[in-house]
Amino acid sequence: ATAQCGGIYNAGNGPGSLTIRHCTIADNKVLYNGSSAGLGGSTVRLSAVESCIFTDNLKNTKTEPQVANCSITSATIFKNCLFGNGETAQGEGSISGDAKFVSSENGDYHLQAGSDAIDKGLVSEFVTPDLEDYLIMDGKPDIGCYERQVPSITVTAEPGEWGHPDPDYGTYLNFPEG
Repeated sequence: ATAQCGGIYNAGNGPGSLTIRHCTIADNKVLYNGSSAGLGGSTVRLSAVESCIFTDNLKNTKTEPQVANCSITSATIFKNCLFGNGETAQGEGSISGDAKFVSSENGDYHLQAGSDAIDKGLVSEFVTPDLEDYLIMDGKPDIGCYERQVPSITVTAEPGEWGHPDPDYGTYLNFPEG
């Protein structure tokens, strides 16, 4: 998004509190000097930010802090978040790293193998299926809005069919790495 505010702007002094979980806030551009391209606003209603990715958000065509120009100063509200662009991580369990999106330039924010966000999300009773309704299969959620899905294969073979000349030996398969 290109706007005056950017990814998420929390404004207001109303009652209640806001928790942001498993969001990917990336590739936002803001042209207004008084706001943040990633997350900005008031902490009056913001109680927690958990397992979110903040990366590649630009302000006035340059990368600035992903969470800035607002009264969000307490690192205690951030848990298990990934901060990109070399930014120092804020909060318990948070990391600085590379989300390694499949193709952010084409709007594909799924995680590639080797992403620093894989299996680093906060484990809690609030973890639900991701945006595509995929469940967390290994009990370790990923940071961001998509859970990385590992491709699976099914192989059917008769004993001795592949890999060994003796049919009584059984079947074995060799898979290349990667």
